[in-house]
Amino acid sequence: SLAVQALAGAAVGATSPLVSVLALAPVAAALQAVLGACLIDRFIGRKSAFDDTASILRLLALIAPASCLVSATVSTPLLVQEGLIAREDLFFNWWNWWLGDTLGVIIATPLMLVLFGRPAADWRSRRNAVAVPLLVALAMLSIAFKQVISWEENRIHAQFERDAHLLATQVQRRFDAQIDMMLSISGLISNSNHLTREAFEAFVSPWLHRYPGTQNFAWNPLVRNDEREAFEAIMQEDTPGYRILDRDLQGQTFPAAQAARYYPIAFVEPRATNLSVIGMSPYALPAAAVAIETSQRSGRPVASDPFRLVQERDDQRGMVVYLATLAPGWNKAAARTGERRSGIVSAAFRMDDAIASALDPRLAALIELCLIDRSGGAPGTRLSGTPGCEGPGWLERKVRHAHAFEFGERPLEVLLRATPAYLLSLRSWAALGTVVVALLATALLGAFLLISSGNTRRIAALVERRTQELEATHADLHDKQAALNEAMRIAQMGSWESFDGLRGLRCSHGLHGLLGRQQAELSSIDDIVASFREDDQSALREIIDELTQAAGLRTIDCRTLSEPPRVLHLQIESEWSEHGLGRLRGIL
Repeated sequence: SLAVQALAGAAVGATSPLVSVLALAPVAAALQAVLGACLIDRFIGRKSAFDDTASILRLLALIAPASCLVSATVSTPLLVQEGLIAREDLFFNWWNWWLGDTLGVIIATPLMLVLFGRPAADWRSRRNAVAVPLLVALAMLSIAFKQVISWEENRIHAQFERDAHLLATQVQRRFDAQIDMMLSISGLISNSNHLTREAFEAFVSPWLHRYPGTQNFAWNPLVRNDEREAFEAIMQEDTPGYRILDRDLQGQTFPAAQAARYYPIAFVEPRATNLSVIGMSPYALPAAAVAIETSQRSGRPVASDPFRLVQERDDQRGMVVYLATLAPGWNKAAARTGERRSGIVSAAFRMDDAIASALDPRLAALIELCLIDRSGGAPGTRLSGTPGCEGPGWLERKVRHAHAFEFGERPLEVLLRATPAYLLSLRSWAALGTVVVALLATALLGAFLLISSGNTRRIAALVERRTQELEATHADLHDKQAALNEAMRIAQMGSWESFDGLRGLRCSHGLHGLLGRQQAELSSIDDIVASFREDDQSALREIIDELTQAAGLRTIDCRTLSEPPRVLHLQIESEWSEHGLGRLRGIL
């Protein structure tokens, strides 16, 4: 038990205090064994051979469950105290611990008794009857248990795959919706001769309400360097103090330096929470410039590298998607001539908020999610999820799922893994019940084998004892019969008796000498009658016939056939039973 607890502590990375707590479990197991021995002494007796039903049932149905309360009751609260078991799972783990110990004791006890019980002579004859069937049952139980565990794991994996695929699909759909929104805004701008801030606001506001996590939608027109002052003057009519701005990697903004062209934010919604980015030109940032130029070449939305948004107050990451769009010129001359020049529709959104709004909250609380940008190769850049989830060790858990998709020309991957709470929620009482029933059936088999082998042993011992007593009685009767024959010989007496009515005849050795007949000549009562003179035979036969009709005792004197004849005194009696005449017995 100490070795098992040490391995368990090492598996969970136990610290020294925790190892000390886990070391108490073996002490509880030892106390449990001591209590079991005391209960056996009290209710059964230590020298019991466990060959009667009462002692076996007391051992397996009373003593084993009662003694196994110790380890579970001592150990599970300690594990809760150290945080290895949730407080709400205390009873479930206590029940599992007690039930496992109890069934283990009930199953192992018959094997231990027949293999190591003392005195060995009392158990040797029961080994094959108990050990072989029980070992076969345990082997079959092991196979069945492995299969049940496999079925349970497959069921959990299948359910997790469904739930994880749902979450991954919800994430992908959220990102796809972001692209759809940008395409819609691009269509609006491309087909408008003169776009106003009010029209832009009216169009994008429903999207913002429907898809939380979107930081803003913006329209960034193309402004050449020689048009900068005129553009800023026009924008200041609606936004006092409007300037074209740049930003550094730390998110600080400042007036833009001289450049060939700018893509400043002209319109942004929601405006109130994004005032700090109005006028900012992302083109000055290398990563944003690459995304903008890529979109201009392909005509498709392109996402920038993840970074911390200017408006961000927390630590979550953001991403901006750019879509090159042909739109009317920003000045009146361009509007009159119908000039169309390339601008940028951009959308910034906060990763954690966007993903959280898209997920099923029940599943999101039970399944950990990590979103990774694989553009730079392994291990990738974490966009959302637990810090470090992009590392190779994050998916070492057995129940996991990965889903790859593309967003804004960037390969993204959603990694999901089951939390202990999720696995707990899928815990099946059916599987546990199947295992418990199988263990209980094996335990009952062990009890039955102990009872049957004990009864067999007691019956065999009783038969052996009765056989010895019968042999002793037979030897004693033989000795007494020999002494009686010797006494009859000395007293010149003889005896005879029939058996099974009048069939058969058993004669003493002295009778042959008195009648002068050989052993082979006396095989029936008629042979005895024929051994006397003819005029005595009729009287003797009448007495015999009378005794065959009712129980009684008669005497008669008869003369032998020898010369000179001998007069012998005969005493004849009959014995009867409920079925009729038992036998006739005569003494001469």
